[in-house]
Amino acid sequence: MFHEKAFVRFQLHPELFESMYRRRLYDFLNVMGPTIEYLMVHMDVKSDGVFLNEHLESIHFDKLRAFSFVDRRRPHTSSDFQSQTLLNHIVSNANDTLEYLSVLIPREPAFDFAEKELQIIHVLQSNSLSRLKYLKLDMVVTDKMLETLSSLRLRLKGFHLSIGASHFQQILLTDFLRKQRDFLEELQLTDFYRRSTLTVQLPKNMYKLRSLEIHGFELPAHFVSFPNFSYEQCTPALSKVLLKTWAPTSDWEVFMPKLNVVNNTVVHLSLAMNFDDPNLMARVAKGFTHLRKLEMYFSRASTSTIEVVFKNMTKLEELTLHQSYLGEISTDYIDDVLTGLTARECQWIRKNKAYAMVDLHQAQNRAGLVNLESMRSFNNMIFQ
Repeated sequence: MFHEKAFVRFQLHPELFESMYRRRLYDFLNVMGPTIEYLMVHMDVKSDGVFLNEHLESIHFDKLRAFSFVDRRRPHTSSDFQSQTLLNHIVSNANDTLEYLSVLIPREPAFDFAEKELQIIHVLQSNSLSRLKYLKLDMVVTDKMLETLSSLRLRLKGFHLSIGASHFQQILLTDFLRKQRDFLEELQLTDFYRRSTLTVQLPKNMYKLRSLEIHGFELPAHFVSFPNFSYEQCTPALSKVLLKTWAPTSDWEVFMPKLNVVNNTVVHLSLAMNFDDPNLMARVAKGFTHLRKLEMYFSRASTSTIEVVFKNMTKLEELTLHQSYLGEISTDYIDDVLTGLTARECQWIRKNKAYAMVDLHQAQNRAGLVNLESMRSFNNMIFQ
């Protein structure tokens, strides 16, 4: 027997929230609201519609599990921005089913952020969100927001905080993470700007943390540091560490295993540009003994770094190389680096298309990709 499958995923774009389409939007949400499981609402300067509670009362979201809300409106262009009636209605109506919530409200201009933050705080405080597992905040965050989060009875598996130009006491972030450490498995601290000034202290005993991502935007993030980080406080669960922020190497060496300390849990590691250093890579090879997936940057100025990988990280199953723009920038072929052949040998092979005529085992004189005997995937992003 044929069963019609309902549509459960929708993205609503800014034009739909113009005042001329408001009635149609009400009708759509009335019909589809009870079946929607994944919803993204995106508003901008075109979205001049005003939403009233009496018109929203009949709209229900019985199955909504994931909700992303992006609001690029400005207070002086939309009176609805002040009340956030639609946001309040959707979250409160899905209070018992919502598992994922993402809020993006641009940080500029700076004088608007206090009002924006209060609106989101009101939404969070007005709903228990007992099933919420993943929360992403991409907005200016202050002490008030972190104090609010700590006061809620959240049990998050994933928390994504987009730092930007936010300013708050680091102890408040530590306190919130401490309250979540019995549940938190994924932590993302991203979008460090030049104006970001923050010292991050993770609480001890985050034994369920599986993934830690630190990601920048404007570079370098000179004023963000993790001075007391140690893998001992996160093990045994931590298996993925993604370091994608360009920052002073000396401040971020805390993420490299300490000398004579072995980490058996991390299997996926992503390194930023300024980790293109053979000494640091030697610490990685020696400390992360079970590493299977590595993402790193490469430059001609430091071929010795990738040679450390080929010689000492032979159990790698996946390797991704990105073009580094530190030091010498070169778009020359890197065949010699990858194969262990000399540059002259590689040039001759390419010129004569003699790929099948060369005894690679005889010709090679340095470690190369062939040393990675467990390799299943190689991604070269340098020339793409």
